[in-house]
Amino acid sequence: MAWNFGKKKKSTSAPTYSTYGSNKKKKTFGQRMTSLKGTAKKAFLLAVAGTALVGGPGYYYYGTTHEQEVKVISVDNNWVRWDSDKQEPVYDYKITTDHGVLENKDTYMHVKFDSKELQDQFKEGKIYRVKTYGERFNLPFGMHDFYPNVLSAHEVTPAEQKARAEAAAKAQQKEAQAQGVQQQGAVVTPQANATAPVVVQQQPVLSGSMITYEVVADGERVQMTVPVEAAGKITINKVSPLVPQVVQQQPKPPGS
Repeated sequence: MAWNFGKKKKSTSAPTYSTYGSNKKKKTFGQRMTSLKGTAKKAFLLAVAGTALVGGPGYYYYGTTHEQEVKVISVDNNWVRWDSDKQEPVYDYKITTDHGVLENKDTYMHVKFDSKELQDQFKEGKIYRVKTYGERFNLPFGMHDFYPNVLSAHEVTPAEQKARAEAAAKAQQKEAQAQGVQQQGAVVTPQANATAPVVVQQQPVLSGSMITYEVVADGERVQMTVPVEAAGKITINKVSPLVPQVVQQQPKPPGS
């Protein structure tokens, strides 16, 4: 018996190779398009969600700004809590007007941090030109109530109201003269000669618009509501304080 040491025995079998992946089918053009559509749809939904998260608050803060004139009915300072860090009370500021309720709070988005100073400017019965953002709506189940937030406020003084009324009256009179419309109540004056032109005397035209403003007479504040055409043309001659009258009853005769 012969021993063969140190020599490798040659294999007579054919070499084998891994066939992993050789049976994998290639995707058709339609399958690739379907997969691409799915990816594009996911990207679109993510873009919409991102736009909603960023654009929604952006529109609320900057797309809803509005300016209007309001008359203050009441000014409410509602105590909320005590701020131990600043050592001062925290209030919920509200202003009730003839156009609804407004709130007054600080906001980083508009760099507004003067709510307290702004709240002190509002006085009941006065008219202000206010700039706000936001809308009035309520979250379900009473979670939170939203009101337009005041960004700035400027008082419309009685002098400005009066000047506006006079300007509006002059504009209306000028428009009526330009149109040459004969108003009701015109007085026609006949002439002796039938062929002579007819003279039409126009009566003062009232637009129906009213204005309320205050004047000071004899040290007393007098509030008046008059037609806009009469603004600035009313003269107060005298202001007499109201003195209550005491009615003295005659004594009844005995036995009556």
